[in-house]
Amino acid sequence: MPHVRSRAISDVIYRKESQTLYIFFTDHTSFAYHAVPEYIYKELLEAESKGVYFNLNIRNNFSFDEY
Repeated sequence: MPHVRSRAISDVIYRKESQTLYIFFTDHTSFAYHAVPEYIYKELLEAESKGVYFNLNIRNNFSFDEY
């Protein structure tokens, strides 16, 4: 599980076979985002601000479940 440097996000996991992105937040909540293309996961890892990238590209663009 890649640990990321972010004030909002602590860890991320991506399951390529199901295109599910699991995001673990520093407030101890976690969510599974569905039908996320792999490039979104890679861009998140490379983003200077993980929180800003998440808010602009993931938060309201994919269905999710609390994990």
